[in-house]
Amino acid sequence: MTDWRDTLLTISEIAIAIIGFTGLIGILARRQRVEVFSEEFFNLRFMLEYGLATLGGALLPFLIFTFGLPDPTSWRISSGLVLGICLTYVAVNRGNISVQLKQPGVTEWMFTAGDFAVLLIILANVLGVFFEPNPVPYVVAVYWGLLGATVGFVRLIALVWTPPDTPPAS
Repeated sequence: MTDWRDTLLTISEIAIAIIGFTGLIGILARRQRVEVFSEEFFNLRFMLEYGLATLGGALLPFLIFTFGLPDPTSWRISSGLVLGICLTYVAVNRGNISVQLKQPGVTEWMFTAGDFAVLLIILANVLGVFFEPNPVPYVVAVYWGLLGATVGFVRLIALVWTPPDTPPAS
């Protein structure tokens, strides 16, 4: 069985690649003086935000464990910090996301339901309600962030490769 440390380090490496790719696209678009449409910009921003959140979430437990606290306490603190950051992000940006999307589709509903489920799992890990705080719920939440960044990447590729007279897929 893979250790949680290896899993989180692998996720952080993938997140770094997504963040780098996002930056590269932004730089190339700027150099080519390409007008970035609002939906393309939204997908770039989505990739960047989810990538940075995933990277931070993947590396946070390493910082918390340096204090030498017992495992359950460390997972409770890590989960609590991630929960606070996620709730703040949702409170600040959920309205912007809804406004910027022209037609809410299956992806947006899936992410809303998934975000809610992940927040509940993290809350259970903070409170130790159904189980003693451990790395599994935390790693699930970080995987969810990686999935979000990947979906942003796929949507951006679909936008870039869609011919101009073809309506974008939702």
